[in-house]
Amino acid sequence: MTELAQEQKATPPEVIMGHVKRSTNGGDIIFINTELVTPKVIDIMVASINEMVEIVNSAGEPSLEGHGLYSVVFRDDGRPRVEQDKLTPWLFVPDSKSAVCNLADCVELAFINTMDEDKGDAVYCNVAHVFWKHLITGFFHEAHHAEAFITDYDELIDDEDARQVEEFKADEFADLHSFHMAKLVNMEPEFSPRVAEMLNGLLTKNSSLKTKMRMIMPNSGCRFKSKCNDQAQASSCQHPKEQVKRISIVTPSKSSCAMCVLKTWTVLIGI
Repeated sequence: MTELAQEQKATPPEVIMGHVKRSTNGGDIIFINTELVTPKVIDIMVASINEMVEIVNSAGEPSLEGHGLYSVVFRDDGRPRVEQDKLTPWLFVPDSKSAVCNLADCVELAFINTMDEDKGDAVYCNVAHVFWKHLITGFFHEAHHAEAFITDYDELIDDEDARQVEEFKADEFADLHSFHMAKLVNMEPEFSPRVAEMLNGLLTKNSSLKTKMRMIMPNSGCRFKSKCNDQAQASSCQHPKEQVKRISIVTPSKSSCAMCVLKTWTVLIGI
């Protein structure tokens, strides 16, 4: 159990906090520790699996007889960790066909992504939204692994280069599938009492993060106009220049203020 999990009185690993069996197009999946998330989270994951199987089987590719996923386990004790000092929000275990979500690391990584402006993946965004992104798109990433191991098990187990390629493909799929699913189901964030406790606990622990978060994002959404670009920033974007981080987004294909496109992201992919 990690230090953060101990501080927040995590669920002992031998205790099961609810479970449910859900039917999908590719076979049943058991969700374990369901009380740590909300029913909406489970519904999104089931819908995404159904849609993924349908897409693959209708694309002229060899039909999938299953999705390669037997169980999904949620944990709030800071496990699993591949490396002790490396955050692991999700992990797919091919031999048991299980995807495990480390909720504590999802929370901690959300704070790091949001607050550490020196990191390349830093974003000026609400911490809870970034946690939601790790929770949902992380599952899409692992679901891609599950499907890949159906046909390429030996290669992915034995070949490091093949695993690296699969990691890239899974990242790409997770992002694209997020956009696709947002057109089909309600992807707005919804947090269980336990997740809310974890988010609030880490925020309260570090008052400097709390102050910085309020300075960067005073509300959960963006209070300013949702469109701006380099040429029109002075007139259409009211964010202080020292707080604006420029990013490249798919549509429009211009450099945009990351704070101003927050609402667009929220609508499209539910982060």
